[in-house]
Amino acid sequence: MCFRLLFGLLYTSAAWSYDIVAWLSSGGEWRNWIKTVHINFPEGPILELGHGPGYIQVDLYDGKSKAFGVDPSRQMSRMASRKMRAIGGPINLCRGRAQRLPFESSNFGTLVSTFPSDYIFDTDTLSEAYRVLGPKGILIVIAYVKITGVSMIDMLLRWTFRITGQSNEGSQILMLKRFEDAGFDARFDVVQVKRAEVFRIVAHKSHDQISAPG
Repeated sequence: MCFRLLFGLLYTSAAWSYDIVAWLSSGGEWRNWIKTVHINFPEGPILELGHGPGYIQVDLYDGKSKAFGVDPSRQMSRMASRKMRAIGGPINLCRGRAQRLPFESSNFGTLVSTFPSDYIFDTDTLSEAYRVLGPKGILIVIAYVKITGVSMIDMLLRWTFRITGQSNEGSQILMLKRFEDAGFDARFDVVQVKRAEVFRIVAHKSHDQISAPG
């Protein structure tokens, strides 16, 4: 409970320290970890659930793809907006919660989320994700990281992940079941990065669900 409270502060009153904490808690690799959310996206606009300080929004901006972001934090909205202004990109951000998305149905080709808290497994979140995705839509979630490095820093990170509950190994089946119960065909991908393995959930809208009579 204490750790959850501290993590929550990073999105509100302590948002100014977010980048520092992210860098320290990942051994300087956090930006490389979140970049693994990028795959060959289907056609259509992209929505980021919990856009945080805006790094994925910046990465998604290429002058062609249309990316949006939603986050309940006022502080994160300000940080992400500043980053988008700095690169001359559009600010397609809104305040809101993933459990009640302020978008029309079948509006997006892709939803992405990087290291979200437990809200991503909420029944309402997954129901809303399914609703706003188009028929061939895909939801990509960077779920957790396994540290594989052998340095003293890496050993410290592994220990820190264990005591803070960020090591989710062994719960993959339960995670995927939440997505499948919501109508997705979901799987885990493992992405090899420097000193770590990133575990990524790739969830497609189930064809059975799509074709089922209303």
